[in-house]
Amino acid sequence: MKSLTKLVMHLSFPLLALSNTAGATGFRVPEGQPDGVYRVNYDSAGSAVHTWLRAPVGTTDQVPTSGTTRSMHVRDYDYIDCGGYGLNSGDTDRAVASLKAQCNPGAVNSGYDFYSISGSTVAYICDLGGSAIVCQQSELANSYAKITGTCGRYGSGWETVDTAAYKYQIGYEDRFSEADYTM
Repeated sequence: MKSLTKLVMHLSFPLLALSNTAGATGFRVPEGQPDGVYRVNYDSAGSAVHTWLRAPVGTTDQVPTSGTTRSMHVRDYDYIDCGGYGLNSGDTDRAVASLKAQCNPGAVNSGYDFYSISGSTVAYICDLGGSAIVCQQSELANSYAKITGTCGRYGSGWETVDTAAYKYQIGYEDRFSEADYTM
């Protein structure tokens, strides 16, 4: 089954004002899901509900910026994990640009995760518990730079950030991964 248990639960970023919902331990990107940006929340049975938000941006499109260039959080604990495989550069650039465009900045209700699909890459931000958060483009850029520094240019990976107030993951992986990415 070529679907992806997104790391979407690997990360929980300030974009996601997600509080861990009972039973929400991860989700798979549905097979055949078209490129675009999606929100995931969980119904009363604990099943993931994927909602299309927007079409992907092109790498030549200008992603609006919020003007914020500093990190919002003091990171008590953070670490990078690598998937151990490379990603398509164009797909990865478009997936990240589309997620950044959604996060301009973006306040997110509790219980939501976000991901962006472009070709073979999924970029995501997942809340793993704590207070509501606000996604900042600068936070995404900071996390993706750390992943690149550890996993290599266009190497799959994710950053987990754990503070007194938040726990989240940001990352990117191959959308056709067979692995389950959950905490």
